[in-house]
Amino acid sequence: MLTANYTIHALFVHLNQPTVITGVRRQTIPFRNLSLTPIKIDYLPRAVRVSTLISHFEKQEIMKKWKATSWAKKLERQHIRRNLTDFDRFKLMIARKKKRDVINREVAKLKKAANISKSKEKKAAAK
Repeated sequence: MLTANYTIHALFVHLNQPTVITGVRRQTIPFRNLSLTPIKIDYLPRAVRVSTLISHFEKQEIMKKWKATSWAKKLERQHIRRNLTDFDRFKLMIARKKKRDVINREVAKLKKAANISKSKEKKAAAK
């Protein structure tokens, strides 16, 4: 999610974006390291100042659009999981065990009900 102001040459692009909002500084990046997304700033003039870029960025809610993508959600999940403490991982393990136990009990009830109905059908067919 970067705003390309101009191409330096065929292999690199100069990227400028609102560092205040995105936290990524102005830089030059090779095209091979970029991934295009459908998110773009419409009606952005060439060689704009940072203040104009920020106003267009906020007006068109680019960060909101980015955070709604599955890519951003995946990155957020990775960030959260990476920063879990040992105790958080322990609590997560306990929660998974409880969830698994509830599911297994319900599945066992359903299997038992299915077996009872099958045995009743067999007894009725035998008579």
